Amino acid sequence: MGTIKKKIDGNDLMLFNSEGKSWAWATNHSLTFTIDTLEIQSKDCPKYPFVEKSKMSVEITSENLYCEEFDDLFAIMMSKTPITLKFGIKKNEGDKYVSEGDLASWEIDGYQDYFTGKFIIVSLEASASTGEKATYSVNFQSVGKIKQENDYLKIDTLTETQHWLKEDDHGVDYHLYGAYSHAYVRFSSTATVRLGDNHATIASVNKTQDTYFTVHVTPVDDYSTLAYIKVDYDIWDGINHVKMSQKIQNNGQIDILAPGLIYNVIVENVTIYYTYNPPTIVSFNSLNAQNITNTSPNQIYFLWWDGDAMTSNNIMLAQTTQYAPNWTYNENDKSLTIRDAVDNVRLTFTGQWRNPSVSAQTFDINYYDIENDYDVEDTYQTGQLINFQSHHIKIYNVIMYYEIPNN
Repeated sequence: MGTIKKKIDGNDLMLFNSEGKSWAWATNHSLTFTIDTLEIQSKDCPKYPFVEKSKMSVEITSENLYCEEFDDLFAIMMSKTPITLKFGIKKNEGDKYVSEGDLASWEIDGYQDYFTGKFIIVSLEASASTGEKATYSVNFQSVGKIKQENDYLKIDTLTETQHWLKEDDHGVDYHLYGAYSHAYVRFSSTATVRLGDNHATIASVNKTQDTYFTVHVTPVDDYSTLAYIKVDYDIWDGINHVKMSQKIQNNGQIDILAPGLIYNVIVENVTIYYTYNPPTIVSFNSLNAQNITNTSPNQIYFLWWDGDAMTSNNIMLAQTTQYAPNWTYNENDKSLTIRDAVDNVRLTFTGQWRNPSVSAQTFDINYYDIENDYDVEDTYQTGQLINFQSHHIKIYNVIMYYEIPNN
C-alpha cells in the first residue's frame, strides 16, 4: 500500500509576490497549467487524431476584497512589466493572524516546494454590488519558464549525478562533488569500504568497536549556508535489512544504530540542504546622477555620484587614456559627448557602493557612435579598457550593477 499524501487546506495554499508576501484579503487563488497541441495530418493516422505538444502556458487568478493594493496592481499592469510570483504553502504562524493585526501579511513557507516564474497581468476587474463588499479579480499570464523550487538548495550527491571518488591512500575518505558543494565522507578506521556506482558499503565491521561515519560539507559559493545533512543507509545483519535515516544539523558524525551483529552498512543517499541567501542586485544609471565633475587637468576623470559625494551610495569613475579630449555633458538628456581628434575614444569605468562597501563588477553601456552613425549597447567588466573604435561618441546610459549582501 502506498503512503497516504497529506491533504492541503485551501486557506494555506496562496499566491505570493517576489518577496514571498501575500496580497491582502484574498478569497480564492487558482493555478492553471495548459498545454497547446498541434494536430498532425497524416495518412498514417487517418482514424484517430495525432497531436504534438506546441507550448505550455501557466495562468494564475487571484480574487480579493477590494483594497488599496488594486492601485498597485493597476500600475504594474500599465507598465507591462513582468513580475515574479510564487504559488505555494503559507508559513505556519501559530495563533498569529493577519486579520488580527499580528502580521502585516502572510509569508510563504520556503521549506516546502512552490511554483515560481515571471508573469504579466492580462486582466484586472473590480466589482462593487449593493450591500456587499467590493472585490477585484486579477489574472496573471506566464512569461517564460515556470519552475518548482524551495528556499533550500537540495543536492543529492550520490543518487542523482555523482559517484564516490576515493582521493587518499588510507581508504577512509571519499569525496562527493555536487553543483553547490564539495563533501567528503570519512568512515571509522575499523571499516573496510567497497564502492558501488551510487553508494558505498561499509563491510567487515569490527563488532567490538563503534562503527560510524562523518560527513563534512563545504559550500562552493558565499551565499549558501549548510542547514542540515540527511543520510539514508541500509543495515544488513546477514538475515534482515533495516532501512535507517538520520539528520545532522551541521558537519558531524553519524553513529550506526543497529542491534546485534552488523555485516554490511550500505550508505545509499547523502542529501545536503542549504539555506540560500543571494545578494540583491542593484542597478544604477550613473549618467542620471545629480553631479558630474572633471577631476584632472591632464587626463579626463569623469566622476559621477548620486546626491552628496561624501554620503552617496553610488559613485562612478570613468577615466580616459588620452590627453584631454573634448567633452560635453548635457544636463537635459543626461548624456556625455566625447571627441578626440587624434585617436579613438578609450575609457575605463569603475563603480563603488558606499554602504555597505561593494564594488561593481559589470555594467551596461548605451552610446551613439557619431562618427560611424550607429547605436551600440554592450556589457563590460568594470576596470576593462574599452576602445570605442570611434573618435566621436555620445554616451546615453551607463548602468552599474552591484551585489548588495543580504545580512
